[in-house]
Amino acid sequence: MSMPVYTNASERFPCDDDILEAAPENPVRFLAGSDLAWQAMVDGIDSLERLEAYRQAEKRHIQRENPSEKTRVHKYIDNRERELTGSVSEPTSEETSDEDREPPVRSPTPETTPDAEADPVPATDGGTELSYSEEDTATDEPDVSDEPEADPGPTEPSDLETHPDATALEAGRVLVVELETEDDEPAVTEYVWPAEPGADLPYILESHTDDAADPEQLTLSKADLFDRVRNDNPEERPIADVPIDAPAGAATGGAE
Repeated sequence: MSMPVYTNASERFPCDDDILEAAPENPVRFLAGSDLAWQAMVDGIDSLERLEAYRQAEKRHIQRENPSEKTRVHKYIDNRERELTGSVSEPTSEETSDEDREPPVRSPTPETTPDAEADPVPATDGGTELSYSEEDTATDEPDVSDEPEADPGPTEPSDLETHPDATALEAGRVLVVELETEDDEPAVTEYVWPAEPGADLPYILESHTDDAADPEQLTLSKADLFDRVRNDNPEERPIADVPIDAPAGAATGGAE
């Protein structure tokens, strides 16, 4: 493994130089940030070499408290790789050979049918002995193949708590961005919520300025939001730790 180097963008994120050759933006910087940051970067990758750099950066440099989080990142990268290659999960060569193999041909087993005349079947109707064929017909199950299937009812539009593209935030979570301003300028704080499943865009942003009566509100796509906060340091908080009310259409997960 090559020796780690430090980028000019930040000395906080050491990264091996072979990774930086394929991804000069330093994948470690984004993988160490919020889900919004690394997911937006991975979504925008159109080179397998650069995508592999993100995979190696996650593997070598990122320490996560929960191992399942690393698995989630790797799966996200794997999904992007499948999108780029146009491939889908396929069975292994062993599974394929088993499926393609012709099933063995078996000789039919001769069935022994009792002689209706020689061996009458004991009666089941109170006295008359039935032949084999008569009793067989009498005890056949009714044919229900033509009966209509039960209607499962209307399908819910979605079981999701948030917009399907709001992958960076769970319902009830908020991104908080403290914008840098000059000393003589009022402080500005931006809050980002995931939108509800039926919304047109996945995120709702409110920008609060200290001297403004009303906040500015925007709805944003994932890419638009990433472009807006990529140079800042957003912090994810539970909705209970945010000092303002959630806007209409925000996915709160029932939190107040």
